[in-house]
Amino acid sequence: MSTAAFTPLPYQHKWVADQSRFKIGLMARQTGKSTACALEVNADILAAEAAGRTTLWVLLSRGERQSAELARKVRDFGRLIAEGRKALGQAPELVELAGNVSEIRYPGGSRAIALPANPDTARGYSGNVVLDENAFHANSDVIWTALYPTITRGYKIRVISTPNGQQNRFYQLWTEAQQPGSRWSAHQVTILQAIEQGLPVDLDELRGGIRDEDAWRQEYLCEFVDEATAWLPWELIRSCEHADAGKHRLQGHRLQTGATGQAGATETADHRLKTGATGQAGATGQAGAAGAIGELIDKLKALPRLLRGADAPLTGPVYAGWDVARWHDLSVLWLCEKVGDVLWTRHVLAMRKQTFDAQLSSVCRLVERCPRFVRLCIDATGLGEMPAEQAERRLGRYRVERIKFTGPVKETLAADLRRVMEDRRVRLPIDEDIRADLHSVRRTVTAAGNARFAGETDGSHADRFWALALAVHAGGSAANVIDATQARLLRNLVARRPGPERDGPAEAARRRAARHGALARCGKGVW
Repeated sequence: MSTAAFTPLPYQHKWVADQSRFKIGLMARQTGKSTACALEVNADILAAEAAGRTTLWVLLSRGERQSAELARKVRDFGRLIAEGRKALGQAPELVELAGNVSEIRYPGGSRAIALPANPDTARGYSGNVVLDENAFHANSDVIWTALYPTITRGYKIRVISTPNGQQNRFYQLWTEAQQPGSRWSAHQVTILQAIEQGLPVDLDELRGGIRDEDAWRQEYLCEFVDEATAWLPWELIRSCEHADAGKHRLQGHRLQTGATGQAGATETADHRLKTGATGQAGATGQAGAAGAIGELIDKLKALPRLLRGADAPLTGPVYAGWDVARWHDLSVLWLCEKVGDVLWTRHVLAMRKQTFDAQLSSVCRLVERCPRFVRLCIDATGLGEMPAEQAERRLGRYRVERIKFTGPVKETLAADLRRVMEDRRVRLPIDEDIRADLHSVRRTVTAAGNARFAGETDGSHADRFWALALAVHAGGSAANVIDATQARLLRNLVARRPGPERDGPAEAARRRAARHGALARCGKGVW
């Protein structure tokens, strides 16, 4: 490393020049905060040894890798200073000690010790302290309690990090630093400020590469985005994702209806089964009966997979949710098939700036391809009223439910969705847009004490979230919904219902009993 290899940016120079005893830095990712700390450590050691003193710096990073990296930066800048000023006589030496501890030893006797953040390793020192990426330290409160006595005898402490929510010691320290009369000297550098001061980064390229709005705000704009306020945390969303969800080629495959479609799928799988078995028999020639039976068992085990191929008909009950929009937001249809007690996402259709007629045509075309389509729940708030009425006329009132998005209704929908996800009874596609949409929703409480759910991502106002919530609601209401076959039976019974004046008492009683039995089978009389 030569003297021309590095020139501090203005905010780094300001950090090094600030000699306050208590100093805290809130800085965006990759803006050189660890570099600034390494510079300050060397500058302080240089000044101490020039004055005939020795000093100690204790550097805590979030893990072993980060600790070792910070140690190398401190050593390299020490060598740089030694080359440039010849003040140390020789360059500092980096020594790896036991317990993942790195020690930089300087010619005048000063030391810098880098170690991973741990309550046990933090004890036993007396010197200056650097807490690097403090917001990401596990057990940050315990570490703070163990390490703070290190600076008791007038030493300095530096706390520096990118935000990581509000449930950690760094957030508490930064909040304290913003109070009037605080002992802390606070430095803040967002990515925008860093670029203005000369950081060579393409902002548009950087912004385009990180599609999650919360991550952008926290990692680069230095906002403390609290994960606890997200209605669906990242881990919960990822736990429900599956590689097979959303892979069904519903648009390009005209599904057959009724039992015929299912029989056709069975025949195709059976044909593959027979072909595979025959080919194996031909290949083995004189193989024994036991081997042939074993092959047959393997093929039978594969039968469910053959039946559940991407082009196979959807044989389970199908439920859908439609969040309607026209101009500014996405209009999203979320379609699920119920397999056992799990709702599998089969198709997600996002429509932007399409006419209501075009949207309705696409939605009806998709759901009509499903042999066992049961229910469609539609956002009938405002602009959604007209598409909801048209969907009722085309699909039937018994298969379409209008949902008015009032505050209590949205709270119920959101709560039901989270409960289903926590029970792992829904499968989601692995998709960045869907993931960001689901995570964007926040629950807040108004001054009147009412819950409010709202979210926004790039190009969406949580439209996929509400479409999924509507689909889950449709699936959860299935006990009181009649499917297409049962609906046809009911319509036929009602259409053929003769007046009592044209029926004898016995015939009228028989018809009434038949209608009552059909209604009972179709969901406790709900129609």
